[in-house]
Amino acid sequence: QTNMKNNIDGFKLALLGSIKEGIADPVALADYLVYQLNLNGQTDYLKTLDLDTEMQDIVIILEKICQRFGFYRKRGAKDPEGPMLDLELGAKYLVRRYRKGELGKFVLDRLPETISPKPQAPSSKPQTINPKPETRNPKHL
Repeated sequence: QTNMKNNIDGFKLALLGSIKEGIADPVALADYLVYQLNLNGQTDYLKTLDLDTEMQDIVIILEKICQRFGFYRKRGAKDPEGPMLDLELGAKYLVRRYRKGELGKFVLDRLPETISPKPQAPSSKPQTINPKPETRNPKHL
């Protein structure tokens, strides 16, 4: 796996599904997604997933998702620890819900607060729009 922890553009592309599945660590990707959702004030995802509104920790969020939807790793039948939560599957589920637009829609890149068009100097001559292109009169040739 390629190390993408410090590659924000890579995370953005992976969130959008533009990078092959498995290149980005699903848990790290889900963590970046939750960070972006919170940063953009898009905390409705907690309500959508029926999670406590005070949750910020990705591990706790993924544990709750795994418990709610039954995402467990298979262990041996006689394993004394019982079933283990599959956080990777929970992370993939969270990202998939985002890609479907179910967790809110927002821009991953920072845009300027205001985008203003370039001011144009007023023309002293009023502009007219001629709907037909000018044609030459053959009599004047």
